[in-house]
Amino acid sequence: MIYLDNAATSFPKAPGVSEAVANTFNKPMGNANRSSHYASIRSTLLLLETRELIAELLKIKSEERVIFTPNATTAINMAISGLVKPGMKVLTSPVEHNSVMRPLRYLEQRGKIELIKFDLDDNMDYDKISLEECMKLKPDLLISTAASNVTGGIISINSLSKRVKEIDCKVIIDGSQLFGSVPVDLSDENIDIFCFPGHKGLMGPSGTGGMYISDKIDIAPLIFGGTGSVSDEESQPDFYPDKLESGTHNLHGLAGLNAALKFIAQEKIEVIQSYKSKCLSYMYNELLELEELYLLSASPVRNCGAISVIPNIGTIDEFTEYLDRKEIAVRMGLHCSPSTHKYYKTYDAGGAVRFSPGYFTSMSEIDTTIEVIKQYLNKRKK
Repeated sequence: MIYLDNAATSFPKAPGVSEAVANTFNKPMGNANRSSHYASIRSTLLLLETRELIAELLKIKSEERVIFTPNATTAINMAISGLVKPGMKVLTSPVEHNSVMRPLRYLEQRGKIELIKFDLDDNMDYDKISLEECMKLKPDLLISTAASNVTGGIISINSLSKRVKEIDCKVIIDGSQLFGSVPVDLSDENIDIFCFPGHKGLMGPSGTGGMYISDKIDIAPLIFGGTGSVSDEESQPDFYPDKLESGTHNLHGLAGLNAALKFIAQEKIEVIQSYKSKCLSYMYNELLELEELYLLSASPVRNCGAISVIPNIGTIDEFTEYLDRKEIAVRMGLHCSPSTHKYYKTYDAGGAVRFSPGYFTSMSEIDTTIEVIKQYLNKRKK
């Protein structure tokens, strides 16, 4: 199989991930922070080291502010639940994933918040004029994706966050598509919460993810329970990370994520970005030559790794079925982001077909995919 669905979840995983997960089953792995025996200490040290690796990748100093969650969706919901208050004006982009839009729509429909959206420019980045108009409405909170999972378009989250901070606006960033594919630098401290999954760009197992919470803010827990700390108290701990990490961790998954993070540190994120950009640029330019395809994606210069297309002949269902028969794995449809397709007027077409190469995608696999696409288009023209 040629796997081009890395925007959904990465495959293959980073070298060492499967071995690290297997070791958690083959060697004693106790409940972290719960006991004094070796197996528990081993788990506790694993969590600490994994937080440190994430903090280093994000260029932050406080690893205790790295919170583990089952996925980015949980992190986003925890962030929204922890920061949003009734009467708030919430600013967001028109290309958000449903992990952002569904909790926001839930709050909007119940009259809890007012939702404001800024527009994007021709480069699929935030439009500065539109943002300034939105700023006049005095938003209390910005929630934005760092990169669209449909178009691959990268939003300049550092400059966007810096601008809204001038009016004391809190900032939540969904880094699902960006983190692990493009360098992220949170050292300027303009981003209050950065949410991420472990199974996409970080090339770790599913069921892992988390968020970084700036020490400038504090949020209430979404879940309360056992933490292994201050067990004599029936109140939730008020320090991080324990405050937001109740219950037993997914130690098996986090062991795999730990291995993936070590691989990224060894390879260097800039090297990963460069190779993925090379694959993306080649594929993008080849597909751009095919007049039977409409490309709904940012140029490779500002693209984190997704090329979405709509065939001008046939349907996206027929196109995807043909690719499936040729054992090329892609994703078709609305990609859990109907707002993106409504914004770009591709909703009525049923969305698009997304190709998302990864770090382990070979150029020969891309060549084969392009040939298969040409075969399909030529068959449809007859």
